[in-house]
Amino acid sequence: MEMEALHLIAELRTIMEWQEYQGKALAFSGGLDSSILARLAVDPALHVVGMEGSQDLVFARKAAALMGLDLQELVITKEDVEATIAPLGNMLGTTSALTISFEMPLYFIAKNVKHDTIITGQGADELFGGYARYQKMDRKSLQKSLEEDIEKVLVETLPNEIRMVQHFEKDLRVPYMKPTIMGYALHLPSELKVISGQRKVLLRGIGRTLNLPEEIVKRPKKAAQYGSNITKAMRTLAKKEGMKTGDYVKTVVEKKMEDV
Repeated sequence: MEMEALHLIAELRTIMEWQEYQGKALAFSGGLDSSILARLAVDPALHVVGMEGSQDLVFARKAAALMGLDLQELVITKEDVEATIAPLGNMLGTTSALTISFEMPLYFIAKNVKHDTIITGQGADELFGGYARYQKMDRKSLQKSLEEDIEKVLVETLPNEIRMVQHFEKDLRVPYMKPTIMGYALHLPSELKVISGQRKVLLRGIGRTLNLPEEIVKRPKKAAQYGSNITKAMRTLAKKEGMKTGDYVKTVVEKKMEDV
């Protein structure tokens, strides 16, 4: 695994040292994926999105401090979430609560940061085995799922995020999805991704090689919509209206479409 880790570190470092990546905004949750990028970046501007008390906000503060890096916080409220559901749903052309909540942190960063480029860790979970469901799969099923999931990122998620960021006249950069990284990762044996109940085996090895604090290396995966408490806010808003979250979000987006 050491050889693979060193190879990926070298490739990622090369990408992060390109001029177009230097001094740019980096979406940062304090998790493994974004911390690896932060370690390799040149003069990164770290940005975290979350409601006060949310796991991402708390851990990003701690991780940035441990790494000796400055952090810009976008602290959002339930009212911010409520006001963003319809415009984001319309922008993405969806009424899916899952999709809207997942993309909302990036929306807030794109809308608020002064930088012309935003770097994210998109694709790392699919390429390196970050989701909990991967742990329950046999080798054949795991490989199939990894390939299907990265295809979905390429066909659905990235086009949505590029369009969203460009709406605010900014560019999106996704180092893990660069051909040199993606092509190499797709051909790695699944044992370097998920084994014995541990996910992101190789990425954790990369984190340790880069001397990231063990607390960051071992941090469990938590999707952005949950780590930021955006989904929690949506549930609260839906409950106030006596509705399920999915129905509430769908109603809000469709009403906005009718008013336009």
